[in-house]
Amino acid sequence: MAVFAGYGGNIKVGTDAIGEIGEWTVDESTDIHDVSAFKDKWKKKKGGQSDWSGNCTGRLDPSDTGQAQLINGAEVALKFYVDDTHYYSGNAIVESISRRAVVAGVLEVTFNFAGNGELSYT
Repeated sequence: MAVFAGYGGNIKVGTDAIGEIGEWTVDESTDIHDVSAFKDKWKKKKGGQSDWSGNCTGRLDPSDTGQAQLINGAEVALKFYVDDTHYYSGNAIVESISRRAVVAGVLEVTFNFAGNGELSYT
């Protein structure tokens, strides 16, 4: 079983690495439908459509080529790397951007993505 070190990760938009990022998250979900009928004592369920979302967080750098492509509402192709050759990939829409400043730190940014179609693993 392979175990990946977090520092080997990366995230790209198109072919450009998103600079100054130190954390990413990808979440997958499936709609669950209740298909119970009268007289069923126990609920019966069926899986429906799948979905995914994600985000990345790091230091704000408006001059970075990767960060500059992440504009609210933009449709982007993303790759979430676990090492140099393995990654999750899919198309997404930039759903929101959060910026944070604290006196004793550096400016941070979080980009949130809504999946737009299939998420795959290579």
